[in-house]
Amino acid sequence: MKRPLLPVAVAAVALGLIAGCSGEQDPRVEVAPVGRATVGEVVDAPGSVTARATAALTAPADAVVTEVLVADGAQVEAGAELVRLASPSADAALRQALEAQRTAGRTAVPAPRADLSPLQDQVDAAAAASLSAGREAAAQIPDPA
Repeated sequence: MKRPLLPVAVAAVALGLIAGCSGEQDPRVEVAPVGRATVGEVVDAPGSVTARATAALTAPADAVVTEVLVADGAQVEAGAELVRLASPSADAALRQALEAQRTAGRTAVPAPRADLSPLQDQVDAAAAASLSAGREAAAQIPDPA
C-alpha cells in the first residue's frame, strides 16, 4: 500500500519550523549594553540652508568694494559703515565740479547798468503831485471838534 508523500513532507517542514523557535539565540545576533560611542561613518545627505533675513546693498554710483569693514555674520546697526568703495566715475565728477567752482570764483560777469535818473525825476514829480492832491482833499473835510 502506498502512502501519500505530501502529508509526510508537510509534517517534516512543520517540525523543522517548531524546532527553529525553540528559544535558542541566533548566533549571528550579538546583544550588548546601550552606550555612547563615536560613529566612524560619513553620511552624505542633500540639503539647503536659507538665511532668516537678507538685505540689498546699493551704492549711488558704479563702484568697486575696496575694503570690507565687518566680519561675516556680524550684527550691525542701521546706518553703520559696512564697506569702502572706490568709484572712478564719481571721483571724476567731483574733480569736474570742484574745477567748475574754482573757475566760477575767478570769472566776473559784467552786470548791465542803466541810467534811471530821468525816470526818477518823473516818479518824484508824480509823487509830489499826488501828495499835494491828498492834502487839498483832506483840507476840505470839516473838523468835527
